[in-house]
Amino acid sequence: MAAPTRNWAAHRAQRGSRPRSAPPIPHPQLQQERGESGHLVDRIDAKVRALAAQYPGASHKFTAGWLEHTETHKACSDVAYRLMNDGTISDVRFNHVYAYERPWDQRADGAAYVLNMPSAHMGIKRNAIYAYNTWDPSRNLYALGYHSVPELLEPAHADPREFVYTLPSDYRPGKGN
Repeated sequence: MAAPTRNWAAHRAQRGSRPRSAPPIPHPQLQQERGESGHLVDRIDAKVRALAAQYPGASHKFTAGWLEHTETHKACSDVAYRLMNDGTISDVRFNHVYAYERPWDQRADGAAYVLNMPSAHMGIKRNAIYAYNTWDPSRNLYALGYHSVPELLEPAHADPREFVYTLPSDYRPGKGN
């Protein structure tokens, strides 16, 4: 199992999540494939279609690529847009990873809704975040998330809120938005 998928599996296990959500697409793999073929959106599309067939009725979570800094995240949002419009997936939500760069009182700006987690559940959230901070090569865990964006994971660890987005009505696939 690829390292990002191991980190995700550990994250889901810590949250006590049921297998209702499909696993994430490993980003380093997609970046490598994009460099080789230039068809990032098509490759993500094929993988998400396969997951939708394997997990019918699953809730699909994507990064809010129209708000974020990476081409990979925008491509994920483009696939969600495509698959929502053709009926392949229907339960779709987006997380704005970079909301945690903002000051506390601005993190929820633009979110469709904010989940306020009870203090009893913060341990679950924190344990899930620790999955991205775990260095254990014997289990294929390499702390990739923490090495990439510690400035996002640390505020997320302290914040009892989760920010959920929906696609804007004027969403446009492709570069920018």
